[in-house]
Amino acid sequence: MDQTVRTQVLLYVEDDPTTSYLFKMAVEELDCRIDLVVVSDGDAADAFLHRRPPFEDAPAPDLMVLDLNLPGRSGFEILHDIRHDQEFATLPAVVFTSSTRRADQERAEQLGATGFFHKPRDVDAFWQTVKQICEMFLRASRASTA
Repeated sequence: MDQTVRTQVLLYVEDDPTTSYLFKMAVEELDCRIDLVVVSDGDAADAFLHRRPPFEDAPAPDLMVLDLNLPGRSGFEILHDIRHDQEFATLPAVVFTSSTRRADQERAEQLGATGFFHKPRDVDAFWQTVKQICEMFLRASRASTA
């Protein structure tokens, strides 16, 4: 039996370069194989998911992590769109946002978010939250395909 583990693809939708960098550094510290793709807005996320230029050869993501406050299409709009697209209806989509509004969490959950996490201001807490997101969702995905 083949014991190789497929590299999983995590699509991260975040417009802040510093946050993206911290997320990338945290992912690199994980002990599982993850290809991280970062896009900075909802239109780029949509192009990636549907393999439109410049993402014609993009792999299908195993997990999408997205901010709510994005230029152009918001994270809420992205959630709505993927949950109404049969191809992505079951894609785990985790919100990772600085919003602490309960109404935002409730709306994200109503739109089908798989999880909702606040971005901590403390770097160590940020790091741990990213690891928690990746380990929870990517390892669960890996286990379900084993």
